[in-house]
Amino acid sequence: MKNLKHQFFGVLFVALNSLQDPQGLSMSIKKESTNSLLGGKTKVSEGTLYLKKGKLRMELNGTEKTVLVIDASTIWLETRMVQDSGEKIIVNKSKKGVLGKDSLFEIILNEKNINRHFTQKEKQKLPHGQLHLTYLPKTPNKNEIQNLEVWLAQQNKRIEKIKYQDDKENTVTYTLGEPKKLTQSQDQLFKYIPPKESEVTEF
Repeated sequence: MKNLKHQFFGVLFVALNSLQDPQGLSMSIKKESTNSLLGGKTKVSEGTLYLKKGKLRMELNGTEKTVLVIDASTIWLETRMVQDSGEKIIVNKSKKGVLGKDSLFEIILNEKNINRHFTQKEKQKLPHGQLHLTYLPKTPNKNEIQNLEVWLAQQNKRIEKIKYQDDKENTVTYTLGEPKKLTQSQDQLFKYIPPKESEVTEF
């Protein structure tokens, strides 16, 4: 019989694996970001997260106006900024390999990375059938994420919230809505073409 630690690792593994639906999923997402070095002001943005077996698209509007697209080999990050002269669109293009395997999106796209790079610190059953899990990196001096917390709906193994502190003093929280199946016509969401008026930088 597996010990309790492995059981709770398994719960998160199952929850992350369920996000890699071959048909694809969409869900609402809210991002709250605070940097203690910049006065502790919280930036809030909301939008939609799309996932499909190794692919990801996240659209955010609010303090942060961005589009992030990750496919099998490429990461596209589009940022829109309002200036006196009008809206400026900056696009960063990079190979998927630049993401550390301990980064949040690599964990979401490959559930095996949670076991490879993190050790469970705490587990707590909360009211209303919620489960709270806390993880620490196995190699803190090398990891981008220094502390990771996940809130799960225990009954259906759905991830409701993810919070982490990174190595740049940022505290970031993502709140996820109920997932819905994508239609076949939405497959183009995981293909990205930079707007003609954008400035593209390749890393």
